[in-house]
Amino acid sequence: MDNPDDTEGNRIHMEETVEGKVMIKTEHYHTDEIEVSVESKEWVEVKALDFTKDPFQYNIIQMKVLADLYVSIEETKGFLGVFIDDEPNPRAVIESDLTFPHVFKVEFDTINVPYGRHTLKIKMKSEQGYRVTNSFLEVHITRWYNLYEMMAQMIPLAIMGVLD
Repeated sequence: MDNPDDTEGNRIHMEETVEGKVMIKTEHYHTDEIEVSVESKEWVEVKALDFTKDPFQYNIIQMKVLADLYVSIEETKGFLGVFIDDEPNPRAVIESDLTFPHVFKVEFDTINVPYGRHTLKIKMKSEQGYRVTNSFLEVHITRWYNLYEMMAQMIPLAIMGVLD
């Protein structure tokens, strides 16, 4: 069976479990097209995005980041790291040696992130200390459906007699 779209056009994923079907939802969360550049061999924070992980509304289990990354002609390699809060190591890293914009994708789990308010931090650095640039960032989240969304999916099926 194909995974249906909900009323907002977001993809609904159905996964088999012992109890039956569990619904998770992948949706667009944020887009940023502000160009930022860094000339450093150490991680430098360039963008930050606040989010809340909540067991009842936004129980985020995975994030996907799309971002471009390109270096100056003097540089050999640039890095874009995705951090949560004050983590010392990035959850995901994009590497590029391209001198023109190209969009890359990284995904990472957030199941081990505790409930509460957090900050997704984008940091950049370069191998030789020359300029590395980002001009596009898009964040998608995958989360469990909340109770209201689950009910909205099930009630029409119950009315039609599909759920017995």
